[in-house]
Amino acid sequence: QKQKQKQRNKSQDSDTMDVFDKRHQLELCVEVDNYFAYALEARTDLPRRWLNLPLPVPILSLTCALGGERREIHVYPTLQFVYSHHIQASYITQEVKDALGSHPDPDGVCARFLAASSARRAGEAP
Repeated sequence: QKQKQKQRNKSQDSDTMDVFDKRHQLELCVEVDNYFAYALEARTDLPRRWLNLPLPVPILSLTCALGGERREIHVYPTLQFVYSHHIQASYITQEVKDALGSHPDPDGVCARFLAASSARRAGEAP
């Protein structure tokens, strides 16, 4: 019985997220009087909106040929994806931190994402 319990606990532990090294952590803060009341309205709940923000730094870039023409595919994550326990902490680089800041404005982050992805598509440095 004890061995089954230990094995079950070990399996559960493997699904937990490791603590990211400080250099791979983002500090995002919002101060409110009553978070539960604040979080009822998704439109104004900044932490919820932050998790859905697209990051302007691709985690994967592929180059392929399609119809004799060279194409590039860039995969951009959201903040929630990057903090998933299945992801490498090293995805959170200084470039990602700089793109978000400590209190990101969702509209500004989205605008920077669109500008960076358009520049990358045009072959310019973002």
